[in-house]
Amino acid sequence: MKFKRLISGACAFALLAGMLGAPETAGRALPGTAVAASAAGELKETDIHVNIYCINYQDQRDLIASCDVTEKVTTKKTRYVFNTGEIVIDSTKIKDLEYEFSIPDLASDQQASFNGYLSYHFFNADYDAAGAGVGKDELQTISPEKLTSTFTWKELFANDPHDYTLMSLGGQILNFTPSKYVPPTTPITTAKVTVSNRVYTGKAVAPAPTVVLDGKTLKRGTDYTVAYKDNINVGRAACTVTGINDHRGKKLAFFYVTPAKVTAKKLTSPKTKTVKFVWVKDTQVTGYNVQIALNKTFTKGVKKYDIKNPKTVSKTVKGLKKGRKYYARVQGYAKIGQRTFEGNWSKVLKVKCK
Repeated sequence: MKFKRLISGACAFALLAGMLGAPETAGRALPGTAVAASAAGELKETDIHVNIYCINYQDQRDLIASCDVTEKVTTKKTRYVFNTGEIVIDSTKIKDLEYEFSIPDLASDQQASFNGYLSYHFFNADYDAAGAGVGKDELQTISPEKLTSTFTWKELFANDPHDYTLMSLGGQILNFTPSKYVPPTTPITTAKVTVSNRVYTGKAVAPAPTVVLDGKTLKRGTDYTVAYKDNINVGRAACTVTGINDHRGKKLAFFYVTPAKVTAKKLTSPKTKTVKFVWVKDTQVTGYNVQIALNKTFTKGVKKYDIKNPKTVSKTVKGLKKGRKYYARVQGYAKIGQRTFEGNWSKVLKVKCK
């Protein structure tokens, strides 16, 4: 059955109603609105199917009846009747009954939402049909919405000393609507998103976020997508995680683009007891840290200078020891909001002081 006919036919039916010999359901309020009987005529016997299972007290599941639509009864309502062939049920052995309605042509990526009722007629087999018999007619509301072509309902079968004959089974479905399946989604807004900082490269940086939701690490491309903003220059960058497939919503996280390593240019001794250190200007920083020391590990005779003007690219230090070797290095830093981020130290240069 094609999808369009499934909508017009299956949707068209005020379906599954009625039982042979069962009482009318006049006065019972049913949800939805039944469609016209003429449209319901498109339904065929193979379009909908019913299996009836018995579940015994050992939780075994046995199929006791299987039937398609047998006839359309046109009375006050349009009904499709299922006959069970008068199946006898030993109520002392049965815990409950399970009714399984299937629609074979419902596509795997569709869901069906519908409402209505299921009805069945039991007759006490221990009494004759002349008036002493006990009939049992019940209604059960049904309202499934699943990604499946099969819909199942269970009804508790009360323990009774008598055997019962299931005389007929029927029902009525209203507003049957096949539609594209949309799986339930989980909000991603409560996830913990962490993103590592990146060093300035002159190009957009895109560190992969770690997204953890309810103790589970989500997968990029499966659970979420990522978008970045302000992720080129030194400063605060934004990472937006957007849920997909089983997840929805957005979560914003931040990381920082930090200063790159400054390039040391030269270290000279232009005059006696004086050294001059020159480096390459970095347009991404707000200042420089400069260190001059008597050893390359900068643990002996260290002199420290904070160069607050980022346009300054040299530092001259006087009053040093004549004939000693001096070492120099520089580090750029950037103040971002209330925080200061420092880049890596430059290459160490050395010179013998005049």
